[in-house]
Amino acid sequence: MRRNKNTIMLASILKPVDDIRMFHKLGRSLKLLADARLVVAGAGTNNPQETAGIKSYVLGRFTRLSFSRLAARAHVFMLAIRERPRIFVACTHELLATAVALRFLFGTRIVYDIQENYYLNIRHTDAFPTGLRAPLALAVRMKERLLIPFFHHVILAEQCYEEEMPFISRKKIVIAENKSLNGLRGFREPKDFRQKFTIELLFTGTMSESTGVFTAIELARQLHLVDPRVRLRLVGYCSLRRDWQRIEELAGNCDFISVVGGDNPVPHEVIEGYIQASDAGIIAYTDSIATRERMPTKLYEYLAFQLPILLSGNPKWKAKCDESSAAVLFSPTLDASHILLALQKNQFYKTEPRHVLWSDTVRGLQKVVL
Repeated sequence: MRRNKNTIMLASILKPVDDIRMFHKLGRSLKLLADARLVVAGAGTNNPQETAGIKSYVLGRFTRLSFSRLAARAHVFMLAIRERPRIFVACTHELLATAVALRFLFGTRIVYDIQENYYLNIRHTDAFPTGLRAPLALAVRMKERLLIPFFHHVILAEQCYEEEMPFISRKKIVIAENKSLNGLRGFREPKDFRQKFTIELLFTGTMSESTGVFTAIELARQLHLVDPRVRLRLVGYCSLRRDWQRIEELAGNCDFISVVGGDNPVPHEVIEGYIQASDAGIIAYTDSIATRERMPTKLYEYLAFQLPILLSGNPKWKAKCDESSAAVLFSPTLDASHILLALQKNQFYKTEPRHVLWSDTVRGLQKVVL
């Protein structure tokens, strides 16, 4: 069976088949650039996509440590044999060996999309049990060092990965930062917090201790004590059972906190709808070497929709927000009255945010499909 010269395949194991980066950003962009048919394989979804020229394969949902997660790699390999794509994009380190096998067996052009620095994430977050973190992180890094040289291109979701992974040949690197897919045109009408019946705060994306969901809850609690109009909506997915149980307990005891998603992924268009409907977004990652130099996707999204931001004190993120007067800083020693006063008096988005949209990055992907 020959390669299908007009097919590009993207695959992940844990990411939903309609993942915002894999499907909507990379997938659709590469499809248009190559005028190709698109095949996407990933975990389950609550929002299946049926689009002309796009074929989706749902692999199922897996826990972080399970045999079925290992078996999914063989499933992806069999799907790739069936589809025989010209280009195969591995959107997780778990499919590196699969991609290399496709190159040597069928001459497939292979691309690795590095969405995370997996070594730092595994080593310095609580996604895995403490005793497994160091050996798992080292195993992933050794696998990347061994197999990346066989790839034609490596896409980096963060500028900082170029310095954090110096073993990747600079000739292969394409930078495609995780900027916002959509945004506002022109200026958003300023909010008058003093006239609002409620003040709607928002936390979006992955919900875990490391992403700051519990800091956001405590911030909202302190603000609500000062001004009962304050509400908090958590919109996103929580993959760790212990964190989800804690979120449920905290939200259940606070009638001003609501949750959308939680133990189920949330379609990205739903997240964008809440961004546009809210009064301020919270970005509150715990300080970690795994996230310190990264630019959170939600930061680009809040900026793109000109949502005022309550921001923990990362200098890099503050500098980006300062370009358009987008944020109010807060610290672990919360001064709720000061934060509320700043929300009411600050003039946000004096200038329109620049370089926050995915369309700014698309041109760099051209060499991937050539």
